[in-house]
Amino acid sequence: MGREIRRVPPDWVHPQDGKGGFEPLFNKTFDDRDDPEWDDQPEWYRPAFESEPTHYQLYETVTEGTPMSPVFETKEELGKWMMANPDPVWGQRSRAAVDVFLEEEWSISMMVVGDKVIDGMEALVQLDDNKEVTDG
Repeated sequence: MGREIRRVPPDWVHPQDGKGGFEPLFNKTFDDRDDPEWDDQPEWYRPAFESEPTHYQLYETVTEGTPMSPVFETKEELGKWMMANPDPVWGQRSRAAVDVFLEEEWSISMMVVGDKVIDGMEALVQLDDNKEVTDG
């Protein structure tokens, strides 16, 4: 659960419910689900793409997944959008957090560090910094 970058077609429009909100959907089709014997909920899965998924879109994955950004041709464009549009829960992120997220393409929702709850993307920066210290 957190945030992830999904590859989508350039003309992708995420399905909406009858009230104008996004339908939470996994990032795979029903036919591609992980456990066919357990999972019989086709409404949880996205429809098959009609064109190649060559673009990028930011999704929240606290639900099965709903879009948080427009569709972008490059991850760099997505990163610029993320810097200009603070997260609705965590607010403005650091450039370092966005850069690590663009590389990893996924982050947890949050992490407890000491006695503080921090944004999962900012936690990626701290983990990356600690990796440099232990790997170096």
